[in-house]
Amino acid sequence: MCEAVCPAAAITIEAGERESDGSRRTTKYEIDLFKCIFCGFCEESCPVDSIVETRIFEYHFEEQGAQIMTKEKLLEIGRVYETQLAEDIAADAKYR
Repeated sequence: MCEAVCPAAAITIEAGERESDGSRRTTKYEIDLFKCIFCGFCEESCPVDSIVETRIFEYHFEEQGAQIMTKEKLLEIGRVYETQLAEDIAADAKYR
């Protein structure tokens, strides 16, 4: 749903079938930070709360293509800021 609600078309998702049971799985998940307007619609539309915004508002890129956040990059950022993200989610829970 996050790809559909993104007003800036910053999210790209591709899916394929699993060989084991034929169900669909995500094969590509990318967010282009040059396009992203940090509106939070993707976070609000996620049915499983796998998308969360951090307090990181400034990025610096030295290489072409570094602004593309892949699933692996996003998971690493989540690991680094896990405690802070948990605190932010807990503080925001009463408004959801």
